[in-house]
Amino acid sequence: MSTSPGATDQNEPPQCKFCQVFLEAAEGHRYWKLEAEDVYNGCQVHIGFPEALLKQNMELNAMEYSRENHTAVLLSLGSEVVMLQNFYGGDWMLRAPQLLLINDLSQKPGIPLGRPLDHFIDPTLLLKWKRDCEKYHGSKCRDKNTRLRRPLAFLIDTKEMCLVEPADDMEHVALSYVWGQTPMLKTTRANFDLLRQPNSLNRLENKIQATIMDSIKLVPQLEERYLWIDSLCIIQDDPVSCGQQINQMAAIYDNATLVLIAADGKDAEAGLRGLPHSSGPRLLKHILQLTPNTRFTVKGLPYRATAPWMTRGWTFQESIFSRRKIIFFDNTVRWTCQYCTFCEDIDEAPDKAGSDPLLQAYGNDLGTFNALELSRAPSLRLFADLISVYNQRSFTFEEDAMSAISSTFSVMQKPYPQGFIYGLPVSFLDTFLAWHGLHCGLRRRKGSRQDTACPPSWTWAGWKGRLAGGVRRRLNQPNAMSRVIPTLTWYTRETPESPGCVIPFQNDAYHYKTHFMGKKDNLPEGWKYSEGGGYYKHKSFPEMEFKHPVPIGEPGDEETQEISYGRYLCAETRQARLWATKPHRDGILESERSEITNLIDDSWKKDILFKHSAVLKNDQASRVGILSIDSDDDYDNIRSTGSPGVPVDVVEISREDHGGKTGSWSFYNVLWVEWEDGVAYRKAMGRVERDAWEGLEKEEISLVMG
Repeated sequence: MSTSPGATDQNEPPQCKFCQVFLEAAEGHRYWKLEAEDVYNGCQVHIGFPEALLKQNMELNAMEYSRENHTAVLLSLGSEVVMLQNFYGGDWMLRAPQLLLINDLSQKPGIPLGRPLDHFIDPTLLLKWKRDCEKYHGSKCRDKNTRLRRPLAFLIDTKEMCLVEPADDMEHVALSYVWGQTPMLKTTRANFDLLRQPNSLNRLENKIQATIMDSIKLVPQLEERYLWIDSLCIIQDDPVSCGQQINQMAAIYDNATLVLIAADGKDAEAGLRGLPHSSGPRLLKHILQLTPNTRFTVKGLPYRATAPWMTRGWTFQESIFSRRKIIFFDNTVRWTCQYCTFCEDIDEAPDKAGSDPLLQAYGNDLGTFNALELSRAPSLRLFADLISVYNQRSFTFEEDAMSAISSTFSVMQKPYPQGFIYGLPVSFLDTFLAWHGLHCGLRRRKGSRQDTACPPSWTWAGWKGRLAGGVRRRLNQPNAMSRVIPTLTWYTRETPESPGCVIPFQNDAYHYKTHFMGKKDNLPEGWKYSEGGGYYKHKSFPEMEFKHPVPIGEPGDEETQEISYGRYLCAETRQARLWATKPHRDGILESERSEITNLIDDSWKKDILFKHSAVLKNDQASRVGILSIDSDDDYDNIRSTGSPGVPVDVVEISREDHGGKTGSWSFYNVLWVEWEDGVAYRKAMGRVERDAWEGLEKEEISLVMG
């Protein structure tokens, strides 16, 4: 009688190579190679398991790789790749599905053990994680980075099942979730008296979305009582109160004793699947049973970049400022705090969780930023990364792009004490006015209604897409020589015709450089010159070295009243007509390459030949600069237009001096603008070599950018 590969008796070693590899993995081996035929060989023991791996890891493209008809398999045990095929004459370390060993008899040194899961989550495990964090982690997870500037409007009392006005001693849990398009029960001026009546939430349970009701039922099981959920704890149709609460959203999540994150759901009806007495059971992962005491399962994904919660704009700052999180995702649940991560499908002692490499891999698993770093010291690199990641998020109402990150900027008042104007740090205004896209494909945001306005075209927030922060963040770090030189005085207007208001403290970092660089005495408060080192330090972060002092706020500055700026950015400047042409790609002459790259730093040297860059030429068809094309339509237009190119009106916004290994050069930062009824709208950012710009025929204009 013939049998398929693999052992029919689990007491006998399997004959299937795929199954043998897993048994060797259970004994601590770390490196194998398998061909595709070793996986799909008809073995009845592991049938279905490869498909489970593919389903688990499909967005990572990591199960099978084919090249020239050669297919290989990559898998990993714990955090290490254990099956690897050589494609290019060397080991190609690609991310692969991660597996967990469930061994009922013995602990295998160095191999994290999987925990078998049930269709329902055990709430006592979640409570244990919370207690372990409180016991072992101390102030690292307990200390808050922000404070509430105003009292919360309401909290949900999960005991009385109603809204209550919070007292000072009421600690709260918060929920982070995706609203979606489902109709929501919201607190309004018309119903908030009703919702404050005891037991009102029980009476309205059939109108409350599953994720919200599941959270309400879970909170008491975590030995907590009060819960904050935006839809119920903010009066949605009170613009003053709603605006005040939205502007302190970062502090609301930072001050929460823990945050429940519904990362699985596309909307508020998804529920926290797997919680007993709340949502339905969850789907369990396939288990590979090789012997009576040796089983394998697939480790839960830390997150999926395409999951709705990971793509929404409003959840971005909620993730950053949540100090302790319980995350529901991929039919598992896990705990992430400032010290470590506990995973439901990994059996690990709490006092060792911070040192295990498998758990360390989860440490920053939501791709977020450290709230303390954001609020402590100025870092233009960090800020550039922050807005680039955020600007890829989506909104149901695109006019929310600034509101959904406003409280993050409020927390950053110490490193940027002069505040922000539509998402641009006032102290470094000219630096960030020269933003541009990383790739072609940025698009202008559009309001959901005709009477709603998105952020203006001159700020990154007025566009959706990934930004290129490399140029600015390297050369204009506060602890490096700032080379952006202001040439204009900026002011704003409420309307194109209204009186202008000069932006106070604009480009203050540059003025600090010119006033204090090289001085040893009479420095701004908190700054000290380091003898012999030639650098400066600030008392708030003495481990950091600066080439010159920069503006730093003092404690309490976050209470400063925010300045309201008009949406039209204005200046007296100069405009020139140039021609945008596509760069040569094939057989570019060395002289042409040199002429172009003299205008650019290392980041732009590689971008100049990429599809989103164009060459700027004057009327004599001589190259004078480069242009970073953000829009697909503009790029296609430039590529398809013959000589002399596409006419572009560019306006001067600042000057920039660079020094590199091959020498120094200077240029002007310019914006390509399109005029409509006397208002200029930004289309792209570029650079023109200094001598060329100063030699061009230019027009003195009053720039009004919308």
